[in-house]
Amino acid sequence: MSSFEKTLSAINAMRDEGVIEDYAVAGAMAVLFWAEPIPTYDLDVLVFLPQTSGAIVSLGAIYEWAARHGHPTEKEHVTIEGIPVQFLPAHNELADEAIRTAVIKQYRSISVKVVRPEYLAFKLTS
Repeated sequence: MSSFEKTLSAINAMRDEGVIEDYAVAGAMAVLFWAEPIPTYDLDVLVFLPQTSGAIVSLGAIYEWAARHGHPTEKEHVTIEGIPVQFLPAHNELADEAIRTAVIKQYRSISVKVVRPEYLAFKLTS
């Protein structure tokens, strides 16, 4: 299994364990599923986080999960199988819609949710 497969498998495990409610791969890595690959530094993952009380968004559960599973963090990235992953909470209606309408694609042996190509034309990740 490749590093990218293992990374995607770990993200699916985070969803299955309830650390994140849902996700969709976005950014340059999502292009991999729709067109010719382009170079990129990291894997952007749009996420719905479980509801918590209060208005402040916390990625604490993601960083705690990473620590329990031996994945180091550096600044905003969790390094999973050598791949820097940036988890981006859905922050507007477009990002919400991108996750809800994401398509399940195959990357080798792993099923992965990927934003549809029309959402890649917009900057969803900032």
